[in-house]
Amino acid sequence: MKNKIPIRLTNRTDNVSLSETQIQFMMRMLLLLVFVFFAMDLSAQTDKGTRTASPSQQESNGKAIVHVDQFLSGQQARSGAAQVRSLMNDVQPSTYVESGSVKTYGDDPVCLYTDVKSFSSLAALNVSQEVQMITVKFKSAGDLSSPLDFSVLSAFPKLQYVYLVSETNVAGPRLASLVKNNDPRYNVFYNILITH
Repeated sequence: MKNKIPIRLTNRTDNVSLSETQIQFMMRMLLLLVFVFFAMDLSAQTDKGTRTASPSQQESNGKAIVHVDQFLSGQQARSGAAQVRSLMNDVQPSTYVESGSVKTYGDDPVCLYTDVKSFSSLAALNVSQEVQMITVKFKSAGDLSSPLDFSVLSAFPKLQYVYLVSETNVAGPRLASLVKNNDPRYNVFYNILITH
């Protein structure tokens, strides 16, 4: 006797709906992946734009340029605030460069005071190599149109701090944006003596 093997008939609609479900699932996953990659790219562009859109806070290749209080509070954690405060407030051997004249008080000055108009001539002057801090004064609104090219500061091998002081109304980021060719060796901070 011969055994009959029953032939199974498959329901073609079940196979079709199963493959359609798999296709829909794949399409959803693909759409999700596209969305995730798009969001990551958009986030990276936003972060890059945020960093580069704020030259007032950080000039290329330099450290952030911040308000003096913020800088000193950061130095407090590293115990460097006392040295900076001493250079800013205590009587130190100093050189004053203003309107083409140079006056030095004490031997081997560690502080140099200048204005925006005299800043570009600092490298050409015969000034102490011991300068650790340079204070630059912005005396009028006209001074805010002159960029400060920090490449002239290479004449001061021991320079650590550049203090920008404005005696005219200006926003801090605007003042910081005047700095060009900042060097990461310098800690640059500002103060505005007149408030808005």
